[in-house]
Amino acid sequence: MLQPEIKNVEIIDNEVRLSLFVPDKMTYFKGHFPDFQLLPGVVQIHWAIKFAIKYLACTEAFESMDAIKFVKPLRPNTLVRLSIFKDTEKNTISYLYEGEQGKYSSGRVKFK
Repeated sequence: MLQPEIKNVEIIDNEVRLSLFVPDKMTYFKGHFPDFQLLPGVVQIHWAIKFAIKYLACTEAFESMDAIKFVKPLRPNTLVRLSIFKDTEKNTISYLYEGEQGKYSSGRVKFK
């Protein structure tokens, strides 16, 4: 399994808010790490880009990323909210993963 379970999607103007369940059976948890499984940061960025393309009509032409912050490990069997805001003038998205335990990660991605 490569995708989280999408529980809810809400689109308001240039923002999409997704409620995602990250099950322990996901491929990404195998070997990362055996004694303390967590969702790799690169996967979190990938999902933010993928959902921005799908729900906010962003281009697939990735240019750069910045302000990437990983605050807390995103562990298996977690319900998480992913908020993505599209800045059409700058051709960027800002994303935030958060849940009951607080903020997991955030960042900004620029498209060509």
